[in-house]
Amino acid sequence: MATLGSTPISTHYFQLQIGGDLALLKGICKRLIEMDDTARQEKRAGILDAAFIAAHTSGFDSFAADVRAESWAVIVGESGLSHDQIDEAALLYAQSERVIACWGMALRNTNARWPRFR
Repeated sequence: MATLGSTPISTHYFQLQIGGDLALLKGICKRLIEMDDTARQEKRAGILDAAFIAAHTSGFDSFAADVRAESWAVIVGESGLSHDQIDEAALLYAQSERVIACWGMALRNTNARWPRFR
């Protein structure tokens, strides 16, 4: 805006089902944990920053167990995205050096009469 020109602000856009945001986030977490599990089983560097998690979070093991237990069918059904789309988002996140994630919440006026502003 300051340059009076346009600047791309995103590389991907995923249209969720209404109320599907938390399912998507859980799906991304599930895929990242799966990727981390596979990397560690294959004796490669993990995807997750275990040192940061240990130093700055609590309850991560319980969270990870809950995420691992959630079925992909539920995540896909509740998010409105395909497994491939969620995988794409998680892979993009995992491969990025920096990430800006934006989340918006729509507001709905159920009043049939909107106020008029002059």
